[in-house]
Amino acid sequence: MFALMSRAVNTSENVSETTRSEIQTFIKKVIQANINAKGYSEEEMVSRAQAFYSRMDGKEEPAYPLLKKYCGEFTALATAMRMASANLTILEFLKKLIHAEAGKHNAFVKNYIDELIARANPMEKAVYDEIRYNELIIRYQGEVEVAKEKFAAEQTHDASELCLIAEIIDWVFTADEKEVNGQSRLNMFALTREIHEKAINNHTAAYRAIDKIHLPITIGEYTTTADFSNEASEQQKVEQFFAAKRDNSLTQVKNWPAYVGFALGIAAAIASPLTSLSLLVVTLIGAGFGVVTLLKNKADRKQILLDYDNSISMTMDVLRHLFEEYGTYLAEYYEYDRYTEQIAAEFAQL
Repeated sequence: MFALMSRAVNTSENVSETTRSEIQTFIKKVIQANINAKGYSEEEMVSRAQAFYSRMDGKEEPAYPLLKKYCGEFTALATAMRMASANLTILEFLKKLIHAEAGKHNAFVKNYIDELIARANPMEKAVYDEIRYNELIIRYQGEVEVAKEKFAAEQTHDASELCLIAEIIDWVFTADEKEVNGQSRLNMFALTREIHEKAINNHTAAYRAIDKIHLPITIGEYTTTADFSNEASEQQKVEQFFAAKRDNSLTQVKNWPAYVGFALGIAAAIASPLTSLSLLVVTLIGAGFGVVTLLKNKADRKQILLDYDNSISMTMDVLRHLFEEYGTYLAEYYEYDRYTEQIAAEFAQL
């Protein structure tokens, strides 16, 4: 009844804004009262609907091999993409639900009125209860106590303050489309429109809140939290990292041992004519050690510079391609995110 009232009020051109507002306020109060009947809250109903919408996301992992290989938070990026991709499925769901065949509307109203007319009055209900009780006795082959227990459970379910709104939410998503009138689903959806709208907004806020800009990356020995909004800055960080590593390695190459060797050789050379041949050998060894050390240090410095050039070139190349792939990822993500505008437009038609 409230669903029909809500739809009629929203679509009628003969209802003033004041009247429309008053009726909608009344319906909202009734809905809220039902939600609170068993200690539920609107937030719980929103979460209930949100869970259904969240299950509409894509199940396949986005194909971004470089991000997967080098980004430590690729799982978060994949989650954001899957959740955003759900917008397309959500939009299709809303379109199919909201644009139910207009021709079915009159049939739905007629069936609804017929159901009200056919609903049992208190005296008829007592008779029906007696019939149901006897049916249970027959089903359980004369086990009266079992039949009483089952009958009492059914009566408790019927008479209790069920959270009707929770059941409506579940029904909108789980009802068999082949067996349920599209207009019926639409009216139940319209009745709980605000809950569905908040649920989708929460879904959107959840994936938008995932940090897709500042991401940890590891390229070989280089590790940092990259700012994917500033490629130039990240390139500079790479240069600084390897320049510091190069300079540190170069400082480890020491020439002073060679100079010590030369000094010993010179001292031995001066003393050797006055003493023995052994000092001449020391002279040769000291000079040789100095020469070999200087040559080795030169080769080591050359290798350090070569390693620096190779490392920074490789890291820069990966970083450049990583930013390119990230740009592709972001374009796809925003393409899905823009469906929220169409989703909002569908709600505006209710």
